[in-house]
Amino acid sequence: SDTMKAAVCWARAARLLPDTLAEKRTAYRTRAANAMDFLRERAKPCGDHGFDRGFHGAPPDYAVPDEWMTRDLLQHCWAATELAKDDESFLPEAVALANRVVARQVPASEAGRYDGLYGHFRTFDTGDLIEKAWCHNLENKIAGADAGGHFPHWVLPLLTLAEAFPAHPDSPRFRECVRDFAYGYFLPACSRNPFYLLPLGYYEGQGLVSFAGLWHGMNAAYGLAAALAWEFERAFGDAAFRAVYTGNLQWIAGLNAGLTRESLAGSTLFDTEIAAGIAVPVSLIHGIGTRCAGSWLNIKGAICNGFAVGAQFKFDIPANTENDAPTSFTDEDWISHAGAWLSALSRKQRA
Repeated sequence: SDTMKAAVCWARAARLLPDTLAEKRTAYRTRAANAMDFLRERAKPCGDHGFDRGFHGAPPDYAVPDEWMTRDLLQHCWAATELAKDDESFLPEAVALANRVVARQVPASEAGRYDGLYGHFRTFDTGDLIEKAWCHNLENKIAGADAGGHFPHWVLPLLTLAEAFPAHPDSPRFRECVRDFAYGYFLPACSRNPFYLLPLGYYEGQGLVSFAGLWHGMNAAYGLAAALAWEFERAFGDAAFRAVYTGNLQWIAGLNAGLTRESLAGSTLFDTEIAAGIAVPVSLIHGIGTRCAGSWLNIKGAICNGFAVGAQFKFDIPANTENDAPTSFTDEDWISHAGAWLSALSRKQRA
């Protein structure tokens, strides 16, 4: 996961740096290519190492396939796509990875199994386990399959491939895959709650779950969901996605369910006085807004984990609809949340 993300960063930096930094640009491109060599030749899926079955909605005896999760394929595809923009020798690899993702998409014909939703993805080629928007955890201090899994249904590499290489015969297929996800799952799933938040995912026998089962809050997923919504509106010319963009960012900025006296039990360091029986909406960005909450490091602008259910850094509440409400506040700040927030805001600034 880290190698895939690093390859993306190096490839993008190499493409975007000016001629005055040509030496550094070359070095970054070399690092990205070396990372791709590692992914292609040496990297292997983690299997059940660090894979929390309950979090993924799998039974305790679930045999984890020796396959990359869909989120891993998308990260790998993203890196290959960034490199292909400057060096088309990487294009076949990007296309092959994109086609593996497309093959895992739930077709419209199966919408009846998922409360009318379709276009989302299975986690593996093997079986029907559905990919969740977020799987990051370090349960039992294991950095394995789930660690760093905070990019939610990040289908943008497929859209980028279709737009950057429109003459490729598979480009229409990739664009259609993104459209099916955007309209079959993303927009209707987010629209099923009053804040337009991206749910954690679909759980068999339960339906959509948003907060229950989290190891800690997933504010980064909301920032990146807003980025997805912005790109979908741009790609498909449909303002229907604007509510999703706005709702996910406003949740972080303060238009959220609010803190209660009870929800502070999930907080490790942050505390405040809240009267019984009320909820107080708060900015989840430290030092920003009339009222803000969270942050361990006291850095202005840091964004905390946010709302979940149960204790922070524990799988103590199962992912089900009975427990599903923002009843716990998790206060650790993490750079991934701020990066996701900026990913969404920068798109609006660029427009």
